[in-house]
Amino acid sequence: MRVELITGSTIFESVKNTFKSIDVKDINTEYFIVVPDRFTLKAEDLLFDTLNLSAIFNINIVSLTGLAKEILGKENIETINILDGIMLVQKAMQKIADKLIFYKKMSPMFCYEILKNINQIKSCMITPDELEYMGSKEILKKKIHDLSLIYREYQQIMECKKDCIDNIKNKDILNDKIIIFAGFDSFTELNYQLIKACMNNCKKLVISVATPMSLSNQYIYEGDILEKIRKLAVEEDVEIVINSAKNSLNKNQTKIASNLFSQDIKGEKEKYLSVSSSSSIKAEIEYIASLIKYRVYRGERYKSFNVGCSSLERYSSLIEKIFTEREIPYYLDTEVNMKNSLLVMYISKIINLKKKNFLNEDLLYILNCPLFELDNREEVIAFVNERNINGRKGFYAYLKDKLPKIDEYISKMDNCLTFRDFVNVIREIIVNSFEKHNEYLAQLDEKGLLKERSIEEQAPDNIEQNLQVLDKDEPYDFNNFV
Repeated sequence: MRVELITGSTIFESVKNTFKSIDVKDINTEYFIVVPDRFTLKAEDLLFDTLNLSAIFNINIVSLTGLAKEILGKENIETINILDGIMLVQKAMQKIADKLIFYKKMSPMFCYEILKNINQIKSCMITPDELEYMGSKEILKKKIHDLSLIYREYQQIMECKKDCIDNIKNKDILNDKIIIFAGFDSFTELNYQLIKACMNNCKKLVISVATPMSLSNQYIYEGDILEKIRKLAVEEDVEIVINSAKNSLNKNQTKIASNLFSQDIKGEKEKYLSVSSSSSIKAEIEYIASLIKYRVYRGERYKSFNVGCSSLERYSSLIEKIFTEREIPYYLDTEVNMKNSLLVMYISKIINLKKKNFLNEDLLYILNCPLFELDNREEVIAFVNERNINGRKGFYAYLKDKLPKIDEYISKMDNCLTFRDFVNVIREIIVNSFEKHNEYLAQLDEKGLLKERSIEEQAPDNIEQNLQVLDKDEPYDFNNFV
């Protein structure tokens, strides 16, 4: 087998060149394109544009964890999912509770954070015995001490069970698959372990590598990727083929790539930058619209243009009016507010029940929300509508037994004495809706709502970041806090 390395003058260009190597006519082969988590949505757009595709059936764009889940799911291999992992971490902490110095709480949300830390450490191929803090800060020493104990106990509890990352290194799973690594500026040790497994067992292995166009800025690229892959190839007795694709950047893009972060700028000045001023926002947009129409007349494509402005709120109405009048197709990439996330709205409505005395509209939102687990949903909604249940008294008279979870959440909020108590209630709501939230993400996937899915997927982490700021053992006033 041969390993193909496809180069480009930038990471983006190397990915584009790699995508061009995909044989779209070969529908019998399954492709897995592994990209960094942050790059999945952009990679999919780039794939469609580069190969001029309208749909992909046998090409999967995934992160490293996503690769494991995709392949293992199709191989019917049982793995440890996130909920299993959280419970295993909690069990590990309970078993060694008397040995822990710093980490005493064992809430599901906290165990989830510990699980993420363990997975990051595992991805670097670090064992519990190798996890040690050599600095002088006492608090960090205690944290690493506890994390090492939890990590060791977690591994022992797992015994013969394997999580997704462990299973993906099983060489038999990789047969008859084409694996492509694209868009990475560096690899973890686990990445290299997977690449090593792929070298002799998958149908084909392709890796995109950015190679600088100029010696003066080569330091911005990870040169050791190429060297380490060459070393692995020698160890596995595998041939490496380096495909240095022709530079497809235009003249101006090439100049930018060559001089990016360089202290030795080369090349003559070109008139590819112009500066103009306008008397008003309207005049400015009319000038841009005229320029776009002229350039399109000369052969450019509308999708080649990106227009940035200082404030979309101030510009959007005039852009819509002027671009529509001149028949210029456009898309306003408005900023998405995380407050509109389903998870955030769901939590807000539960808090509103206490804050606004069980308003009917808040109750109905929760009952209709896919994150709230309710067996006889339609029956309960009809009951609330029929009786027009409103207020705390109405809830406890008619709905307390029908909605025990809501009763539990509000009771816990009523009994909170500190910021930390309230934060823990919110974390409990998130953990209890975890499974339903994943189902909702899958539904967004099926509908092709990739942007909405990306936003919704980030909601738990964004909420947790805010909760960490508020997680203090101090008395609080509910109304001021909320």
